[in-house]
Amino acid sequence: MVAGYAGAAGDGFAIDTERVWGVPEQARAGGYATEHEENEVGISCVAVPLLRSQVAVAAVSITAPSERITPERITWLQERIQDVLPPLLPAGSRCPPPNACGQLPATTSRLAVSAET
Repeated sequence: MVAGYAGAAGDGFAIDTERVWGVPEQARAGGYATEHEENEVGISCVAVPLLRSQVAVAAVSITAPSERITPERITWLQERIQDVLPPLLPAGSRCPPPNACGQLPATTSRLAVSAET
């Protein structure tokens, strides 16, 4: 399945499928995902899944200028989402535990897509 998405990147891009598979695994283990300038230069985000029966059914993302999404800020944002979001969720939905973000190094990850030189 990753190979299909890799092909969609088009010619001139090298994609490390092993690393691509690692990104959702890290997000699952840590309780949140990050993106650093993958979609647009100067923009980063942190996202927390919404779980129903231990399955991610949606996510909430905070997007900001990259200089505002520091490792410390990622932890802070994830904790704020944990504080604010639960009362707004439909019955049976929840966020992963707040301490889950401590299981990963607080760094942004990139989907290993880069222009070939």
